[in-house]
Amino acid sequence: MRRLTAFALAGALAWSTFPAAAYEDEKDRSPALVDAEGKPLTFTDHRGQAVTEERFLGQFLLIYFGYTHCPDICPTDLQVITRTVEDLAELDGRVTPIFITIDPGRDTVAVMADYVGHFHPRMIGLTGTPVELKRARKAFRVRAMKFFLPPSDDDEDEDEKEEDDDDDSEYVFSHTALYYLIDADGKLLTTFHRAQRAERIAARIREYLNR
Repeated sequence: MRRLTAFALAGALAWSTFPAAAYEDEKDRSPALVDAEGKPLTFTDHRGQAVTEERFLGQFLLIYFGYTHCPDICPTDLQVITRTVEDLAELDGRVTPIFITIDPGRDTVAVMADYVGHFHPRMIGLTGTPVELKRARKAFRVRAMKFFLPPSDDDEDEDEKEEDDDDDSEYVFSHTALYYLIDADGKLLTTFHRAQRAERIAARIREYLNR
């Protein structure tokens, strides 16, 4: 029952609570891999290595913010990103897919490594401390709000119910759901709404790379 509630809540919130258009003006191409003071964003990748923007300079990035416990929205979007990058195979790896978690409490290095392994083989998963990931969300104007799930209605004894009610690990997020295209200098080029098809996104990316 709780899993069904998670699907319903995530589906209703991840798309409707926060507007999809975090960047309405494509001319707003300020650096995306540094904070407002120009300091580099820092992460830990899914292999346990410290990461800053220097790791990605020279590459085009297709970035998505989400979390591994998301029941449907995030894996669906990451599949779209996977198909987009596959469609760009002729570019010889010039576009790197990036998944940044908004859930540092659960998305450890090991969890991220297992999760990104289900998508494109070049996808990089980034986690970090709560402070590091908050800086990243602010830099990308990503909003995220946590919602705790109601207690399960499954039949169980009273002790199990008490323990379950005290468990604060069952939650979902409402969050900005956009795909961010970053150029080789670390600046935002544009964003894509999740309603777009992978083929259309790939075509737009080719246009940017061929300019």
